[in-house]
Amino acid sequence: MSESGESRTPADEPIRVMIVDDHELIRRSLALALAAEPDIEVVGEASDGHEAVELADRLMPDVALMDVRMPRRDGIEATKGIKASVPSTRIIMLTVSDEEEDLFEAIKAGATGYLLKDVQINDVPAAVRGVHEGQSLINPAMAAKLINEFASMSRKEAERPPQL
Repeated sequence: MSESGESRTPADEPIRVMIVDDHELIRRSLALALAAEPDIEVVGEASDGHEAVELADRLMPDVALMDVRMPRRDGIEATKGIKASVPSTRIIMLTVSDEEEDLFEAIKAGATGYLLKDVQINDVPAAVRGVHEGQSLINPAMAAKLINEFASMSRKEAERPPQL
């Protein structure tokens, strides 16, 4: 870890990625796409949030690709657990959920990325690299929802009468 508390992977070491999704087909597809990248190593896979927290504690991945909706423990709760035990892990929510509430809860839980599963499989390695380097990554349609929500919150705050 660097002095700033951020996890740094030396240039000669691959980015360690954990894939968390309750659908084996999704996990396999992501693993195959990432395995083709010389600077990325898939170090583990989990099929639910409970397993993900245990695995992250043991494997200490640099990045986790996390589904939102899973059995036993959903991705948002798993994100909270992983961030509590391995705060250096950067988490990208990779989901079909375009619900604003899921986006807000994921960000509050500590996710640094939120992508919809309609993302091109070829774009996933770049997303992993970007988040690993400290970028935040949100699907453009979801980013617009986030901006609209903050604007709405700001308007409500401005309209609130001053407290005496």
